[in-house]
Amino acid sequence: MADPVYVARPSDLAALQGHYAAAKAGQSQFVALEGPLGSGKRVLVSEMLRLLPKDEDVLVIRVGLTEDMDGDAAMKALYAGLCGALYRDPILRGKVELSQTQVNTGFGL
Repeated sequence: MADPVYVARPSDLAALQGHYAAAKAGQSQFVALEGPLGSGKRVLVSEMLRLLPKDEDVLVIRVGLTEDMDGDAAMKALYAGLCGALYRDPILRGKVELSQTQVNTGFGL
């Protein structure tokens, strides 16, 4: 599959880069990208990561949430996304375990 093509969204890209700079300076950041399917959310994040220096260590958590999710379902999805990202991180691989029970209950690490 070919790499996605980035369609210029300079203000969105600048906003992500600003959040990254703040996080790197020690300020906690949470960014939620919203938009319909195919609106370029994933490609926008990929482009921001591509522009970073190669030695930057960045953990991106991708979670799909829908408006019909209740709070419990949303928290479970966020938790599973966090654990999945930590599990896939090459530095943390083998140090984080995620069981199906943890995903279903949203507890444990």
